[in-house]
Amino acid sequence: WQRDMAAPPELANARLQVAEALRATLSPDGPTRAAAERALSMAETQPNYLLALFSLIANLDPAAQPPSIPPQEMMAIRQSGAVLLKNLIRRRWAYMPDSVPARVAAVPGQVPALQQPVHFAESEKEMVRNSVMDSLVWCEPLVATQIAEAMKMIVNTDFPHRWPTLVPQIMEYLRSTEDRKVVAALTALRNIAKVYEFTRPTDTDNPRKPLNDLVENSFPLLQQ
Repeated sequence: WQRDMAAPPELANARLQVAEALRATLSPDGPTRAAAERALSMAETQPNYLLALFSLIANLDPAAQPPSIPPQEMMAIRQSGAVLLKNLIRRRWAYMPDSVPARVAAVPGQVPALQQPVHFAESEKEMVRNSVMDSLVWCEPLVATQIAEAMKMIVNTDFPHRWPTLVPQIMEYLRSTEDRKVVAALTALRNIAKVYEFTRPTDTDNPRKPLNDLVENSFPLLQQ
């Protein structure tokens, strides 16, 4: 979605629940924090959780301020949510159809059962990919820093084949007269460069080609 585009009702409801849970994780009361952390952990496998968390912190729908939460508390909630998003993407984003399932003990004392890791629906991932650059534009620096780290992990997994729109968006932002869009484009360039930093070409393959092509197209704009 784009900035100022209203979220569908089911996503708005999920976002409110996530905001309330994040607010509770900041409580000075230990049991309240623990219950909220459990609720967020259990929600990870639910549809729309990734989008609810991302849209809450990404500042793409600023009119959707949860009415039950004072505006002065939202910055701390979004900062906490940004760290949660980064860690969530690290654990659950990757495509691992052949991964070794984790062992989970359903009952204490029993031999742990095998449980396949749960990953996000491709439709949710696509919405995050399509919106992450805009979130870098509109988020405050403390939140944008965490989103940039999450973006680097997505680039590592999805670029270029699952994220063909990233390069055109970088090029568009580099041509912008808005400083914040140029900064977002430079952040994305840096993330891509970091992913390919230690790759080396072989006699039969050049894994750095996506980066080389991007440098060839983007650097003339940077030198203007």
